[in-house]
Amino acid sequence: MGEATKKRPLVWPCFVLVLLSSSMHVLGPPPISANSIGLLGLLLLAWGWKHRPGLARSTCLGLCALCATFWIQAPSPLSHGPSDLHRSTLSGTVVAVETKPRIPEWQRDPRRPPPSRWMQLRTKSGVQKVLLPHQGFTTVGAGDKVICAVTWLPARPPVWAGGTAKDTQGVAVLRNWKDVIVDSMPIPEGISPWSVIKTSHQERVAESIKRISGSSNTSTDWLNALVLGDNKGESLEAWRGIGLGHMAAISGMHVSMLIFAGLIPLRLMGMSMAWQAIVSLVVVAVLLLTVPWKAPVLRASLQAILMVPMFLGAGRWFFLGTLAGVAGFLLVGNAQHVSSIGFQCSFVATAALGLAMPRLERRPFDDWPRRISRVVLVMCSPWLAVLPLSAYHFGVIHPYGAVLTVLASPILSLILPILWLTVFLGLGFPELAAVLGLIVSPILMTLQWLLETLSTLPFVQITTNIFRPDAAITTALVTVGLLCLIGGRIKWSISAVVFGLLCSPDMRPNAIEQSEFRWDVLSVGNGSAHLLQLGSKAWLIDAGSSGDLQVSRRCILPALRNQNIRTLEGIVCTHADLDHIAGVVPILQAIPVGTLRIPPLMLQEALDHPTSPSHTLLATAAEMDVPVVVTAGGDEWIFESSTFKSLWPPKNLVSRDRNHASLALEIVVHGRRFRLSGDADSKSMISEIENEPSADVFELPHHGARCRGLATILQKRPPRLLLQSSSRRRAQKGLWHTWSGSPHLATGLHGGICIRVDSSGYMTAAAQNRFYTWPPDP
Repeated sequence: MGEATKKRPLVWPCFVLVLLSSSMHVLGPPPISANSIGLLGLLLLAWGWKHRPGLARSTCLGLCALCATFWIQAPSPLSHGPSDLHRSTLSGTVVAVETKPRIPEWQRDPRRPPPSRWMQLRTKSGVQKVLLPHQGFTTVGAGDKVICAVTWLPARPPVWAGGTAKDTQGVAVLRNWKDVIVDSMPIPEGISPWSVIKTSHQERVAESIKRISGSSNTSTDWLNALVLGDNKGESLEAWRGIGLGHMAAISGMHVSMLIFAGLIPLRLMGMSMAWQAIVSLVVVAVLLLTVPWKAPVLRASLQAILMVPMFLGAGRWFFLGTLAGVAGFLLVGNAQHVSSIGFQCSFVATAALGLAMPRLERRPFDDWPRRISRVVLVMCSPWLAVLPLSAYHFGVIHPYGAVLTVLASPILSLILPILWLTVFLGLGFPELAAVLGLIVSPILMTLQWLLETLSTLPFVQITTNIFRPDAAITTALVTVGLLCLIGGRIKWSISAVVFGLLCSPDMRPNAIEQSEFRWDVLSVGNGSAHLLQLGSKAWLIDAGSSGDLQVSRRCILPALRNQNIRTLEGIVCTHADLDHIAGVVPILQAIPVGTLRIPPLMLQEALDHPTSPSHTLLATAAEMDVPVVVTAGGDEWIFESSTFKSLWPPKNLVSRDRNHASLALEIVVHGRRFRLSGDADSKSMISEIENEPSADVFELPHHGARCRGLATILQKRPPRLLLQSSSRRRAQKGLWHTWSGSPHLATGLHGGICIRVDSSGYMTAAAQNRFYTWPPDP
């Protein structure tokens, strides 16, 4: 019997790993992000595990350990921007300069924020947005290589307590145009010869589109979307409303259609595979020369090139392996792509096509019905595969998406090559462009009319909370199950879907007390949004922001989905300013609402001014069959075990001032008193606070603006907690930033705030890096 092999203890590799992780920082920061290094380490670990014991496994595991040590030493992304303002230098190439204009309602209001200008700067670590000065003329343009001294603002806090931060790097602000230096290059202002050719070509294409479209906005929007990849046109909202938004952007499907439009004539002429491959590369090169280079366009080009071997008969495992390699390569370059919906949907849809393409092979005794059914299955497979992802990110499902995709894909496959050919004919023959426009414009306008007609169908969009933000594991497993179903692996599909549903948050035991009261103060900038929950029912008080008219889509509806709120008992609008009601209309259209409560002045404004936001809101409420209740001082209503009472305005108040006539509410629940002041900051209202019982939580009126006499009253009878719904600037520079009477929490500084009260009266308040408790009174 031979001598037993001597086993080496694991303590030495562990000691070396700890030693490396504690001293690796002396080598300096790595050239790529820490997340990318960690992902590369996982790939090396999987590759090493696949090999047999030997040199290859040892090398892979050693490199994996090296990546792990770099990843351990890397700082947290949340610590990139320090809490204090500091100056630093950014250098890179200007991608674009954008201007965000003021909305029409704020054009003549000096209190509202001025138009903002942003510069997208491509640096070594990625694309960074820089806020430009409001005054002065822009001294930089796309393609310039610049060096600028910027001031970093802290990262914006999360919308709701416990959520993820709005950004991890903070905001870079350019204070003065003198802080920008433009590098001098042999060719004008840092533009390479390739950039000069590409920019000139894109300008000529844009001019050809203008000549073809003429005065038709619909034709302009369609051509810009399908040729230049600019899908910001108003006419494209009809695409998104019926679940065809993916067709209004340059995707792998569009590139594949263009490639196949060039391959089909070659196959009919009997050209060799080599020529077909060359034509495919030429089509992709023309596309990249015409469309601005963005991550989705480059990703679509790679995926379309991968579809060509499938079209020519390659195996699907070869396709899926190559697709996984492309995805891994892109993730190593920037690991943040994994959380992008565009990255997720594009690769899942391409994988679904790769799994379904073998079904198009000719089989013995095939008849036309079977062939057509397989073609329909292949065309529906991408829509089916990305269904959980779209529900996870947006909370909606478009039931007609599969049928419309089947109907729209053949039409788009015919129109897309024609539009490209028309635009390029307009480049060579400008006189012919107007004639071609007379043919193309009526076709596009007819298709636009069809899409707008389809958007009026019932149940065209269904809201769902099955795949909400805390159900990431369920979403991933159900997506894998659908891919297995498309590939014909029925047992794997059933197992993945069942296991995913078992991991759903709805299957977890509910440990929350049904009588517990929860008040979420959402961070929506300089605005107001309060979500009140008691058990499984909820009320919403205000929903608006002065800096973002899309606040409902970006902040409030995701917060409702995160709390698994499918219906609202009611919405209270304190007054008609946009920073309080800008998001109410989309919420009324998205989920069922029981009641809408408004102050008397808001009803009067809706009757007197048909173009006012109040009229639009009440018209939407009538359309959605939501009853409207006019609420004034002294009105009360019961919500489960809580009581809502309106403190202001008096019923006999005569005023045209929205702030003076704003609702102020008091909520009594489990022995605690909460006050929501809205924008009611008049002297009469403030003087009445002295005669009211002391509030446990007091929300400052008018976002913490100066209210004469309020500080003196609160100093005598301080609440247990002082709340402020405002922007970061007002929270830092206002009177209440140095308040010492009681704990002070501001959404602009601490993000979303969560206040809980159990049935015994025990109250807690939590925010970013803040936590307070108050036991029940004896």
